Amino acid sequence: MAKFAGTLGTFRGSVGNLTFSHNKGGNFARIRQAPTNPGSERQSLVRGILSDLVGSWAALDADEIASWADWAEAHPRTGPLGETYTLTGMQQYIALNAALVDSGEDPLAEAPPLIQPIPQGSGGSVVVAFTSNIAITVTGMVLPPTGGKIVVWWNGPISAGANPDIRQARLMGYSAVDPTSPLAMDCTYAPPSGSVCKFWVGNMDSYGQRSPMIPCLATSP
Repeated sequence: MAKFAGTLGTFRGSVGNLTFSHNKGGNFARIRQAPTNPGSERQSLVRGILSDLVGSWAALDADEIASWADWAEAHPRTGPLGETYTLTGMQQYIALNAALVDSGEDPLAEAPPLIQPIPQGSGGSVVVAFTSNIAITVTGMVLPPTGGKIVVWWNGPISAGANPDIRQARLMGYSAVDPTSPLAMDCTYAPPSGSVCKFWVGNMDSYGQRSPMIPCLATSP
């Protein structure tokens, strides 16, 4: 469990696998307890990333902490019911850096410039197609800015009439820095022949900011 300065205010709730709360000792953050079945290697990796970031936040200086508070204030979020809310600086630090570390990059100590999330382009222009039972291509992407990557999530096979959202997806992977189109990517498993799979494709810039994720369907050969 990591504690942090009360000057950040009192807040509760969760971001990913990180839970924020408050007790008589002050504000604290902790990784959610692993279930009896500890889950996949992927889940263990994510827990480790979040735990490391909680620790590295405590090592930031006052100017770095202030930069994340400013960035969080300038980037409010929209909840599932359309409500607007603002994360704390610590929550934004973890949210952006978790994406960077997960993709193989080093975390940022100071917040990015105050820029909006990168544009993605029209959903109708992006096409995902299987090139084998264990590989896909992505075409029609608006490529990320210099230093960025393409990220792909997927869910499949899905049953007829099902329409899963990205919360039910698993990460397929990240492209190399400064990808070109078409993008070729290996699947994390081979779905049965004729399976319909749903993909979500988006851009991530060099600061860990992500564009909206565009859904696509593809059928395995």
